[in-house]
Amino acid sequence: MSRLFKWTTTYPKTVLLVLLLLTGFFGSQLGNIRMETDADAMMPEGHPAILYNDQVEEVFGIKDTMIVGIVNEQAGGIFNPSTLALVKRLTEKIASLKGVEAVTDDDVISLSTIDNILGTEGGFEVTKFMEKLPADAAAINVLRKSIYDSDMFVGGIVSEDGTATAIYAELENGLTNRAQVYRDIKAMVAEEMGKGGPEKIYVAGRPVLEVTFGEYMAEDMQKMMPIVMLVVIIVLFLTFRSVAGIILPLLVVIASVIWSMGIMSLCGIPMFVISTQMPVILMAVGTAYSIHILNKYFQERLEKPDQDRRQLVLSILDEIWKPVVMTGLTTAVGFSSLITAYMVPIRYFGIFTAVGVLTAMLFSLFMIPAVLVQFNIKGRIGTGNTDNPSESGLFSRLLSHLGGLMFDHRRKVIIITGVVMVFAAFGLFRVSANSSWIESIKHSSDVYIANEVLNGKFDGTMNMYVIVEGQNPDDIKSPAILKKIDEMQADVEKLDLVGGTRSIAEYLKRMNRVMNEDRPEFEFIPNSPELVAQYLFMYSMSGGPEDFDDVVDYDYRMANVWVQMKSDYTDDVTLVIDRIKAFADKNFPADKIKINLAGRAYTSNVWVDLLIRGQMNSILFSLLAVFLITAIMFRSVVAGIFNIIPIGAAMLLNFGFMAMMGYPLDVSTALSSGIVIGVGIDYTIHFLSKYRLESSRLGDPRKAVTKTMATTGRAIFFNALGVIAGFMVLYTSNFPANQRMGGLVSVSMLTCFLAAMTVLPALLLVIKPAFIQKTNP
Repeated sequence: MSRLFKWTTTYPKTVLLVLLLLTGFFGSQLGNIRMETDADAMMPEGHPAILYNDQVEEVFGIKDTMIVGIVNEQAGGIFNPSTLALVKRLTEKIASLKGVEAVTDDDVISLSTIDNILGTEGGFEVTKFMEKLPADAAAINVLRKSIYDSDMFVGGIVSEDGTATAIYAELENGLTNRAQVYRDIKAMVAEEMGKGGPEKIYVAGRPVLEVTFGEYMAEDMQKMMPIVMLVVIIVLFLTFRSVAGIILPLLVVIASVIWSMGIMSLCGIPMFVISTQMPVILMAVGTAYSIHILNKYFQERLEKPDQDRRQLVLSILDEIWKPVVMTGLTTAVGFSSLITAYMVPIRYFGIFTAVGVLTAMLFSLFMIPAVLVQFNIKGRIGTGNTDNPSESGLFSRLLSHLGGLMFDHRRKVIIITGVVMVFAAFGLFRVSANSSWIESIKHSSDVYIANEVLNGKFDGTMNMYVIVEGQNPDDIKSPAILKKIDEMQADVEKLDLVGGTRSIAEYLKRMNRVMNEDRPEFEFIPNSPELVAQYLFMYSMSGGPEDFDDVVDYDYRMANVWVQMKSDYTDDVTLVIDRIKAFADKNFPADKIKINLAGRAYTSNVWVDLLIRGQMNSILFSLLAVFLITAIMFRSVVAGIFNIIPIGAAMLLNFGFMAMMGYPLDVSTALSSGIVIGVGIDYTIHFLSKYRLESSRLGDPRKAVTKTMATTGRAIFFNALGVIAGFMVLYTSNFPANQRMGGLVSVSMLTCFLAAMTVLPALLLVIKPAFIQKTNP
């Protein structure tokens, strides 16, 4: 490295020009980054759950759907001429939109397009519930009665209390501009709401959530970057109180953001929700290396004002480059360990954040020395570098005094820390994985409010598909199997979080009833296979056989049971899955019938399982990597252990804090552990490096601790302050998960800092490891 540093300080203009040109090139790629909000894109490519879900959606013609809910809380609810006309009008307008899967108005499902099964003298016929708009109260009462007598669409199309109705618009497969469809529907809604009617209209559904994610991601990027930049400027001002001390680290972190995102764009990697944290994290973390270099430079410059700048810079780099490289590598390893995660966004987040960290490290080691040599830059901080700490600045004196306290009370510090760790360890047993897509967006958003309202009015906005698969065509026409499907529906509907279910069995029960004078006691599955086949044939002749497309396949070998849920929390979904599997194991012979699960609720559940397993791998990988790097660079296994003690304590307290706050283990909270390992290790490395040097030079443990505190401790403090304040910026995010992550990492960074400044020196003073007395690496 010494040759590189000599070349850098000999040709500073060349170094600066090369870095400027490369930064400009990567910056030119930023405009090509695209946003990715598709939930399926976050799963590992080729995962069996996703492949099977795609197969199910293809077989049953299931498409992503936007839901428009119309609510009228006035007397009579939605059953009045004005609201019913609104339903018909909106249905027709939505059907005409580009991107909506609708050849005719009937392809948009609503009260004005759904079919009813009515008995006739010769059997039954299939007609629309609302062939034309009811003109008077009598016609409206007939419509209301027919809806609630049928019961098939109560909870799905019309709410049980009659105050709400829903319109379902399927989107074309492969539609890339979902945002435009959403904007068009919102414009229609705004126009109707502007007429001053009593109705309130809400828009929900997975596509709406994904579009909102994209909008909030862009908004987060625009909002958080200026805030975190201001935070960094304030911290740098408090650290150095000089223009150069602010500008140089700021340029380093800006370059790290440009390089990481530019390289990501060149690789064709999109921005995911989690990727919006990258600039904030790099701005918060990337100043660390430049702070330590500038802190040392300004101290040495004040102490040796007449020394040649180039020689001064080279002497500083000779002392500090190893801890800077070590911290850069360990931080990069902490993030890149996420490559072991199963989730695609987490992998890319880890890889490209690591790229940004390494960029910040390289700019600190080469750009800053080049600038320091090229320009006559002076600092205003106290030296903190005399044998008498009292001659240093106020803050250095305070830290030096803290070092004295650590020396005098080292055993008490260790005991108190041990007690705290024991209590924090109990948090490990109270934290569970519980994630939710809808809860990952702020509660004041239109889509969250719409989801809450529609969940309250209807069966639920989250779907799970239970696929009943026979061995041969027409197996699903078996009355025995149909009855078991019906029983399974009744069993799972006993769960409060299941609003309702739908299957081919309901259609057949309705047909059997109307074929028997519409008497309720005949609403059951007929015992005769021939009668079942006859009903299905009669329906195909009177109505449209495509009405069954989403509940049974073409040759009646597979049936799809729709389970509508009011929650997508992992714990709730797991409860439903366990209930279905328990019923299936008991009632469906495994040698004849297979039961499989699909749908967004199920794939989200798989997603969380992959998240946990992947995160455990990442934590173990990063801990091992950090241990190996520090053990090699300090040339001591014991040094490696000492380096991971503070971050181990921080992780325990992290889980304890999660348990205390009731935070579940989700994407944000799982990632926080990896960040703690990668970033928190910096404080330990810098402290150990400086303490080792001072211990060897002074030969007095107390003086070594106080000197380390007064000098490197100062840089560690402001480094930690910048990281903590930077992560706190995530509280301004539109995503609650990002906010939780900001809080957790901030608390953990505070813990890492305190552990490095208290527990670590106490352990060093009590144990007196042999590697401290060895020659500084």
